[in-house]
Amino acid sequence: MFQFCFMSKFKQLRVWQNSIELDSIIQDSLKTLPDNFYMSIKDQVKRSSISISSNIAEGSGRGTDKDYVRFLRIALSSSYELESQLALLKNSSNLDCSNHESKLSEIQRQLRALIKYLNSPETK
Repeated sequence: MFQFCFMSKFKQLRVWQNSIELDSIIQDSLKTLPDNFYMSIKDQVKRSSISISSNIAEGSGRGTDKDYVRFLRIALSSSYELESQLALLKNSSNLDCSNHESKLSEIQRQLRALIKYLNSPETK
């Protein structure tokens, strides 16, 4: 029996894979914090972390590079939001965020490079 497996192009992007990996690491880290620990910051961290990979995926489904870049910029903005939230967590808990921060920095670099590539005249 023949099985057809469709893999969306965004899943092949290392930046998307890294953002999924980071989200998993963050979700696991948040579980170590007490339930009553600033629920609002925990929820916001989850949302901004999820937003990175979600916007990469959503943008890839748009019809033009211009639309895709717009969503990549939203993903990048979410990564900066997450960076700020991790700094807050780091200062208010015993959570070691060094692995999160280095992974996030790599994702930000990859997003900026992809945006630059899609905006370059050679891709038009």
